[in-house]
Amino acid sequence: TSATGNPANNFTNGPLTLTTQAASNITHNSATGNATITMTGSGNPTIRGFKYNTTGNPALSDEGVFETGDFTTGQYSLNLTNLQPNTTYYLKSYATNVDGTQLGPQVSFITKPTPFNVTGGGGYCEGSSGSAIGLSGSEINVNYQLILDGSSNVGIPIAGTGAAISFGNHTTIGTYTVSATHSTTEQTNAMTGNAVVTINQLPTAYNVTGGGAYCSGGTGVAVGLSNSQTGVNYQLKRDGTNVGSAIDGTGSALNFGNQTEAGTYTVLATHSVTSCENAMTGNAVVTINQLPTAYNVTGGGAYCSGGTGVAVG
Repeated sequence: TSATGNPANNFTNGPLTLTTQAASNITHNSATGNATITMTGSGNPTIRGFKYNTTGNPALSDEGVFETGDFTTGQYSLNLTNLQPNTTYYLKSYATNVDGTQLGPQVSFITKPTPFNVTGGGGYCEGSSGSAIGLSGSEINVNYQLILDGSSNVGIPIAGTGAAISFGNHTTIGTYTVSATHSTTEQTNAMTGNAVVTINQLPTAYNVTGGGAYCSGGTGVAVGLSNSQTGVNYQLKRDGTNVGSAIDGTGSALNFGNQTEAGTYTVLATHSVTSCENAMTGNAVVTINQLPTAYNVTGGGAYCSGGTGVAVG
C-alpha cells in the first residue's frame, strides 16, 4: 500500500543504507522520486518513501510520500503530487525497519512552467491579415516562444503577464506550438495543443456581363456573370446596394434577369463554407433612354372637292 504524509518517526537511525536518484517524469505539479535500498540491516524495511521541501535538507517531519510492505533491497519509485510550478524541491529517500528510520542523500529538482492551451489558428481568406494565435494563460517570469512546424521560432519570446497572451495574426500555413521557459530556472515545458493555420482560397473572379441602354418603359436589360462555382453565392448589387437575394453558383454562367433601374451593377461572391468574399470583375451599367416628347397632332378636317386640302401639323 502507499500513502502520503508522515509515518511514525520516533526511531533511531538504523543500519539501513539507501541512495536517492534523480527525480524523473517532472511536470509543473508532479514528479517521480527514485531511490534504491542497498542494505536492509537487521530486517526488511516495512516502510519506504521520500521526504521533500522547498528549503533544503528535508527532515522526517517534512511533507512526504510512503508505502508499507515487506521490502528487500532494490530500486523503488513513488509519485510526488500537488507540487507548485517553477519551484525547486529538495528530496530525500527514507526507509524504516526494526532498527529505526534511515534517510538517504538529498537530490533536488525544479518543476516546470504550467501548461496552458494554445488558442486560435484555423483557415483565413487569401489576402487577409491571417489567423490569430494565442495562449489561454501565462505566468510571470516565464517567456513563451511561438514555434512553426516544430522547428522554426516565430518572432521573439513573449513575457508572461499572468493572463492570456496573444502572438498576433499569422499568414504562414503550418502547425504552431508554444514552448515556455522560466527566466530564472530555465526549465521548459511544451504548452498544450497547437494551432493549425490554413489559407482559404477566394471565389474565382468572373466577368459581370450585360447592361446597356434601353428605352423608357421597356423591359430593361439583362445582367449576368460569365461563369460561377458551386458552393459559392453571388449577390447582385446596384451602386453598392443589394438587389434581390443571392444566387447559388451552378458551375456555369448566371443570369440575374433584366434590370430596369439605372445604375452600376456589380457582383460579390461569397463562399458558403468559408465565408471568403471576392468582387467579380467589371460591372454592368444600365441607362434609360427617354422616349421622344409626345406633342399634339393638329389640323385636319374637311375640304371641298377640287380645293387645296387642309393643313396638318
